[in-house]
Amino acid sequence: MLTRLYPDRVPTPLAQDSSIITGQGLGLDSYDARRVDYSRFAQRQVGKMHAPRLQAIKIDGRPAVIYSPEDLTAALAGVEQWGIFGYDTGSARKLVTNGILHAAR
Repeated sequence: MLTRLYPDRVPTPLAQDSSIITGQGLGLDSYDARRVDYSRFAQRQVGKMHAPRLQAIKIDGRPAVIYSPEDLTAALAGVEQWGIFGYDTGSARKLVTNGILHAAR
């Protein structure tokens, strides 16, 4: 879908110093999400990872579309179903909160 919306742009890894990950400059309700946890299923597949793997499509030098190859939605709902490759609940909520705060600036 992203390639149809933005045929001339490719998602690239979001820099680990991005405010969406660090929470810096987003206000008191932001989170430091430089260290995250993944679902047990994801850990079983790839081992212990702790860095977020968000990607972005940048327009005019800023991240306009944030994309996560790992699932965020199930964790946001508090669902920790086996077979879902994604973040754990707390990490997903931190990343999405920061993303919303970043967009609201």
